[in-house]
Amino acid sequence: MKSSIKAFKKTPNFFLSFTTNISNKDLKTISTAHQQKLFDKTTTMQLIKIITLLAPLLATSAEASRFVFHSLNHCKHSPVDRSCSKIKAGTCCKNPSGGLASSITFHNVKGRVVHATKNGCDKTVYKHKAASKNLCVFNGKFNGGFDVNPVAKRQDDGDDGATTCCSATVEPDQVIVYGDTAFDIVSMSTEQMDDLNALASNGTAIADWPADLTAFITADDEDDDDDLESVDADGSE
Repeated sequence: MKSSIKAFKKTPNFFLSFTTNISNKDLKTISTAHQQKLFDKTTTMQLIKIITLLAPLLATSAEASRFVFHSLNHCKHSPVDRSCSKIKAGTCCKNPSGGLASSITFHNVKGRVVHATKNGCDKTVYKHKAASKNLCVFNGKFNGGFDVNPVAKRQDDGDDGATTCCSATVEPDQVIVYGDTAFDIVSMSTEQMDDLNALASNGTAIADWPADLTAFITADDEDDDDDLESVDADGSE
């Protein structure tokens, strides 16, 4: 009886010792593997969240276009050219105050149908499906606006004069000075706009412009003319 009790008393110690031996040998490995699984799972979930959040922004960036109105033909830059930046498909950029544009540069429009309109943004007078990233439409004096539509959005690609697919109309929000420097004109006063036109017309270097004007300089990420297609509008108006 006493022997049995002694054996029973030793058993827990043996069990604890056996368990301790396993823990010391394998616990670190098991813990590391478990932590790696948790890390991989957490990282994957975070990546999914980031991609989900960025997807709309990436889509918007991919769809956005820039239109630049040129008073000169063949998309040559004048001292000041008006521009609509970050235009989404189906949006018409209206040339303000009935101004005429001899040519237009459309940036980031590959595979889309570009429409030239008259009477604001009412009716199409010229259209062209862009084969390149950037498109220059020249030999056309347009007194309306321009819009760009994915081919899939246009149900009727009929004759000239068909109603356009514009879902919204905007006016230029920027001017491009000397062909390479964009200014935000949304909050620019009439007096400041007059000063800008005067300085640019005189050819004054932007470095010598007053600070209240250079404060409107903004990033111009669509001004490259690489992969440029040029088409003749043949005087459509």
